[in-house]
Amino acid sequence: MSTPSQTVQSDSGSAPGVSVSLTIFGSEITKPATRMPLKLLVGSTNLPRLTPCLVYLLALVVAVYGNNIIAGASSPENLAAGAPWLGIAFTLWLAGGLSAYAKSLLVWWHVLGRAEQRLWLARLFPFGCWLATLVAVIMSMWAESALAALRTACSLAVAGALAWLMIAFISRRSQSHSSNIIAVAAPLIPRLGRSSAFALLLKRAPLFVMASLSSALVWQNSSDNLLPQPYFELWLGSAVLWSLAFAPIGWSLFNWATGKIDMARRFSWREHGWVVFAFLGIMILGAAFRLVDLDALPRDMFNHDQETEIRVAYGFSQGEYRIAAFTYQAQQTLHGYFLALFSSLPGFGFDFMSLKLFTVITSLFTLPLVFWVSVEVIGRSQRQRGIVLGLITMGLVAVSYWYVAIVRTGLRNHLTTIIAALAFIFLARAMRQNRRADFIKLGLTLGIGMYAHNACMIVPLAVVMGIVMALVCRRICAREAIRYLVNLAVCGFVAIMIYLPMYHVALEYPDLYYRVSLENMFDYEAGVPIEFDLDVFLTGLMANFRDTLLMFHWKGDHVSFWSAPFKPALDIYSGAGLSLGLAVWFLCSLRRPRDPVWLLLPVMALVMLLPSTLAVMRPENNPNFMRTLGAIPALYLLAALPIGHIAFCLAKTFPKRLGRVLALLFCSSILLLANQHNSEVYFDAYADNYDSAPYGHVGNTIRSLTASGTPLSNVVVIGYPHFWHAHNVFIEAGAPEFVNVTSISHLRTYIENARQRKDEFRLNPMRDLVFLHAPKDELTAQTLHRLFPQGRSMLIRSYLPEGHLRGSYTLFRAPAMGDEGLDALRDMPRS
Repeated sequence: MSTPSQTVQSDSGSAPGVSVSLTIFGSEITKPATRMPLKLLVGSTNLPRLTPCLVYLLALVVAVYGNNIIAGASSPENLAAGAPWLGIAFTLWLAGGLSAYAKSLLVWWHVLGRAEQRLWLARLFPFGCWLATLVAVIMSMWAESALAALRTACSLAVAGALAWLMIAFISRRSQSHSSNIIAVAAPLIPRLGRSSAFALLLKRAPLFVMASLSSALVWQNSSDNLLPQPYFELWLGSAVLWSLAFAPIGWSLFNWATGKIDMARRFSWREHGWVVFAFLGIMILGAAFRLVDLDALPRDMFNHDQETEIRVAYGFSQGEYRIAAFTYQAQQTLHGYFLALFSSLPGFGFDFMSLKLFTVITSLFTLPLVFWVSVEVIGRSQRQRGIVLGLITMGLVAVSYWYVAIVRTGLRNHLTTIIAALAFIFLARAMRQNRRADFIKLGLTLGIGMYAHNACMIVPLAVVMGIVMALVCRRICAREAIRYLVNLAVCGFVAIMIYLPMYHVALEYPDLYYRVSLENMFDYEAGVPIEFDLDVFLTGLMANFRDTLLMFHWKGDHVSFWSAPFKPALDIYSGAGLSLGLAVWFLCSLRRPRDPVWLLLPVMALVMLLPSTLAVMRPENNPNFMRTLGAIPALYLLAALPIGHIAFCLAKTFPKRLGRVLALLFCSSILLLANQHNSEVYFDAYADNYDSAPYGHVGNTIRSLTASGTPLSNVVVIGYPHFWHAHNVFIEAGAPEFVNVTSISHLRTYIENARQRKDEFRLNPMRDLVFLHAPKDELTAQTLHRLFPQGRSMLIRSYLPEGHLRGSYTLFRAPAMGDEGLDALRDMPRS
């Protein structure tokens, strides 16, 4: 919260005149203060700067202490014991913030006239209504029926809004200033001269025609979930054409490039060198956390999601341009396309290690993006503060166990964070500047996000809410408001044109495309009408919101594959920062009520939590670390706010160099402590609970067999419930396109079909047959010994500990039987 500016001016006449200029609550007031004693203005009544700084530090220590109690165990007793400490820390921070500016607020209040004082007292009513709204919403999260509490919350919110509008109308009538919200005299639509209109039509008409034809051809040839390579390239070209067609008047690639070159030339090492070194240090720290023991943790794949990514990438490398990957749902393929390019590089392949390494490298791009998010949200008027907060946010994300645990598994979900960060950046610029270029970039981000992950489907909601907040908060004329709406329409149109192929898939395969979302929200079953009960839905939704909000401090995700079960998503330092960050945001909102981007910050975080909280009928899937990754940029920026505020207080309280050194030591200490805490959670708690089949070991066994002369087609994996996934086995064997698995009851039919194949994977009768199966599968063992009496079995132990369910597997080798032997096997009577 910035200090309201105070200036005391004296006229040169014999009788001095005193005036006070204040900027508070977004408005500037300059009035004579003759009825105030001069001592109140110039007297040294402000508290020393050290006092609020110590209060902030105390609040942070109390918050860390309370958060440590809550995170100690996922029990209600820990939550009840630690929550009061977080409340005390929050109150301390508010008290410190208000006390630091008590002098300024007192001066501002005395400067106001009686009429204005009454108006500000009247504004306490809508503030009280909105506070009661928040309390009602929180109570609905624990209510057996949330509908009544939410109705009360809506009524209070509407009452507060109506009261605020009435007070604003009275205030505007009493003040004859020219800053009206809507200038009626302004023309509704900006006019273009004849020459400009003709030039625009001449330049843009061919682009519109080519873009329309390209999109029409893409739509026509994107059926059956396939987009052939020529039309895939045409789809990429259509995105460029639509962007150029709607580009601002006078925009050119040459001017854009020269502007970036000029910006680079203006860079000063003396002024920004410390930023570069801090940036590189955080990048190295983040890379180390992601790459240490990457080959050993996680060692193996755990489900079909990773297998799907690798198989999509392999299909893309073979010229198979699928729009969506169909398993039990329609999965996005953007991650697989980039993985195909990475796996085709020398030294890499279509295996789990390449998948993990690619995802880790990709995730490093998130760090500069969250830095950029912080700079854009804080704004250009406070560039230095934005840079410092950006570095702190970047550091917290770099050492985040929540994010790194998912990244190291190779899942595509981390793309949600990248899409959300880019969308937040361009949305912030669009809300503040209302430039067409930013809206086009936002549209491109939204369209591409539809191919990244299902959670990105919620981002357009945040965009619409952001533009509405910009229209409400900013004092703009009608022309500017229409420009917002036109630019928003352009953004949506560009996004839809990029979304066309995936939308075609949604129309052709609606059950697969919407299946998971409908099952989570409405307990959907194919062919069965959806039964919707508003009270049940809202009660489940608010309970999910409660659990999602508690996952940052208390009880996190329970799935051991991408989390340490029930460990909170944030470390105790980031969690404490998040609790105090809400207090910082509230105090700064009083200073920046007309900045819609600042007000959007917590809204963006809440919206990006919806993919998890909307699992109303599947509460066991909430909270979900993967579906909430889009909230990372906003949440960690909130967590960085109190840390950055304390750093600035230290820098201003002490002498110049000493203050900067103390601020640097403080931020570095928080970052290193967070890194230590997250490393312990990941490399201890997460590693102890991660469990998967030894696909790498089985894959190496198959590689050894093929190297010794056994064809890959002669190796058969016998399925067994909850033992292994055959696709993963052959991916690690170096054959992502091949699957050779069957059940023991269909073994002979399977072998006969393999003999009839005409491709490279035809079974070779002149080579041994090798069967891999679970040791506990006694039926398979007995059947193999009956069908192949000359065969021999061998128990192979993997690197998993002895006694583990999947720690060993059986290899059964049958001597080559030739065509006659396989014919006899086929004709053998079934028992």
